[in-house]
Amino acid sequence: MPQKCGFFNTLLYLCYMYRCRSYLKVIPIMALRLADFGIVRVATIAPELKVADIDYNIDKIMEAASDAANNGANIVLFPELAVTGYTCGDLFFQRDFVKAAEQSLLDLAEFTSGSGVTLIVGVPVEDSGKLFNCAAVISQGSILGIIPKSFLCNTSQYYEERWFSAARDSVSTEIIIGDFDVPFGTGYAV
Repeated sequence: MPQKCGFFNTLLYLCYMYRCRSYLKVIPIMALRLADFGIVRVATIAPELKVADIDYNIDKIMEAASDAANNGANIVLFPELAVTGYTCGDLFFQRDFVKAAEQSLLDLAEFTSGSGVTLIVGVPVEDSGKLFNCAAVISQGSILGIIPKSFLCNTSQYYEERWFSAARDSVSTEIIIGDFDVPFGTGYAV
């Protein structure tokens, strides 16, 4: 279990747990060689997004991930709330909107089933009547885990506490998205 050191330790923990479960089915030869030395190629991408246009954003995420994978990336990291756009404001209170964002993770899971790339995308996720600003880790056709944001920004022009709950407010350790029982949380007690 990772120590209380934040998002990236939790991410590494999820990736470690994923690897230990022997889910890895397809590993590109280049990635295997780099992985033998403890090296992976990570691409960070901020694609063109449209606020509240989930289908458009998912298409752009898949397009950018394909380009990154073709250029040798093993992990592709997208911005916070990339699925919906960050500035949706009170649209986050619309349950159908949030459910559509969650369901779009299934499209991304299907996309990764043959690509050999791991995606980390920002998405709003509802659990137990609370909304969380999360990072979803998706690879090899599965949603590996969903990590809620621990520290919400609530200064100046940011009003995250209006829409989202912090990770410490989560009560579940798993949520269901489609046919997946997805690990949910930060991996450590807050």
